[in-house]
Amino acid sequence: MRIGAWCDIEWQDDLAKGFRYISFGEYDEENDTDNFGISDEAILFYCPESEFLKLVETGSGDFKITHFDYEEIEDASI
Repeated sequence: MRIGAWCDIEWQDDLAKGFRYISFGEYDEENDTDNFGISDEAILFYCPESEFLKLVETGSGDFKITHFDYEEIEDASI
């Protein structure tokens, strides 16, 4: 089960590069993580996988994704 993606990004305003996580989960305010346990500090934003794939194709006004690797878990019951 795919839970997010680690992404190489390029910011559009200054062309700086970064490495950030996009979560396919939801924010867990109590633990300051997504519902899969990834720290909110590492997460650029939250979106469903279908929205992420559109973002990879078209980019956003702020950044484009130059490369990504899916984060997956085996236990789909989480």
